[in-house]
Amino acid sequence: MAKKTESQLALTGILQKILPGQHLCVMSLPLVPDIKLLLFDDADMHRPLDDNESAAVHETAPYWLFCWASGQALAGWLMQNKHAVSGKHVLDFGCGSGVVAIAAAKCGAATVVA
Repeated sequence: MAKKTESQLALTGILQKILPGQHLCVMSLPLVPDIKLLLFDDADMHRPLDDNESAAVHETAPYWLFCWASGQALAGWLMQNKHAVSGKHVLDFGCGSGVVAIAAAKCGAATVVA
């Protein structure tokens, strides 16, 4: 197992405050397997969130815990249509996990702001 970086440890600490006992892991995305992100590992989540956990998730809005399907779909489209961003300046507004920004950078965008 690879040693966790300082950033991974910090994000895991934040997650533990929101959802005690849950973990983050590096994973390939189903719709964009060329991109890997550090995300909430739902493999151990075998039950619905209780009221306190649900409230904590909504109060803190940890968008970085998940990679929404819409972001994956757009990132996948970019990976197949690199010409759409190659050499261009890209702004990924409301980027959540940043998957679209990452895809744009991988596709040769001149600059990417997320």
